[in-house]
Amino acid sequence: MLLPTPRLCLALGLLLSAWSAQGQESSPYYFGASAGLTHVSNVYRRGDTANSDRVTSLGLLAGLDQRLGRARLRIDTSANNNRYATLRDLNNTSYSGRSTVDWETLGDLSGTLMASRNRTLAEFNIGRGADNVPLPSQQNRESNGEYSALVRLGAKSRYSLEAGWAYRKRDFSAIEYSRFAFSQHSLQVGAYAKPGANLKVGIVGRKSKGKNPRYPVVVSGFPLLLENPYRRTDIDLTASWATGGSSQLDARVSRSRSRSDLVFVNSFSGTTGALAWSWLPTPKLQLRFNASRDTGVESRIQSSDIDRLYHSLGATANYELTGKLFLQASINRISNRRDSVGAYDNDATQSIGVRWAYSRSISLSCQAARSSRDSSVAIYTYRANSLGCTGQFFVF
Repeated sequence: MLLPTPRLCLALGLLLSAWSAQGQESSPYYFGASAGLTHVSNVYRRGDTANSDRVTSLGLLAGLDQRLGRARLRIDTSANNNRYATLRDLNNTSYSGRSTVDWETLGDLSGTLMASRNRTLAEFNIGRGADNVPLPSQQNRESNGEYSALVRLGAKSRYSLEAGWAYRKRDFSAIEYSRFAFSQHSLQVGAYAKPGANLKVGIVGRKSKGKNPRYPVVVSGFPLLLENPYRRTDIDLTASWATGGSSQLDARVSRSRSRSDLVFVNSFSGTTGALAWSWLPTPKLQLRFNASRDTGVESRIQSSDIDRLYHSLGATANYELTGKLFLQASINRISNRRDSVGAYDNDATQSIGVRWAYSRSISLSCQAARSSRDSSVAIYTYRANSLGCTGQFFVF
């Protein structure tokens, strides 16, 4: 299998830059292409066998950013053809698309419409009771869709109101992962106040209704997969505080309750919340910290748990080394525990990367990452490393 080398990608980018530098006027549209090469040490996320491989990705990108009177339309799409050097049965095409419309009227009424859809090869060894899907004939594709609408009244005044609707849906092609599929509708209404120039507080009521088509339960000692309709209500207290322009703190504390129509599924009632802090200690350095405590369907994108708490911590740093060279590092940890049976999963990821913006149209980025899991179930424990580079070229 012929793989493009980083030197070849760079040479191609420099050649294309000569064409892009001829000074065409900027337009609301963009088109682009990408090429990437990544080495993954543990494709199947297993601890008992070697399965490293090289993955080549060739992609197309397109988008639009256009004013439409008092509205603004943004569209971003991408598609990638991913090829494995050895595990060729995993070759796949992934795609993603997202569109938003921000609108406003002559008065104080404004809002946002959003729609997104993506498909990718699902994560192997997802844990939480699922069987691994290591066979080529069982290539597992994950599809996600999200749609939302939000209306604001008085967003620029001292007091404001918001109302919103959202729909999320997730599917997997492998039957072993069907327990993580779900669909969910949510409604929310909130009231906000600005007691100070840098402080915004609010109270929000949320109500969600969803279902898992095949949720795992044990009935009289027999494991079954049953449809699981569930409901959740939340009362949120929120605060957003800008401390002098160089720091932003966002916090949410909620009283949450989830209940399933199945008597075999535990309900949840307790306190959830999230905290995010962005800080710019210097004009070239940006730091971001986040923490959350919530149930699986709200905090863990791969999970459909409505009664198990997940705790997450994360930190990201971005540094502008020069006008064209940028450094980035991140660390994240997600943990959950079922005290009744002593089971636990602790997932951790660390990454460091560099991005070189040769011009507005051409960039090259490289990243090294490590992911791992410690689990009370031996087959869910793994370590995996990856190292790769991606080049992008855009026409505006």
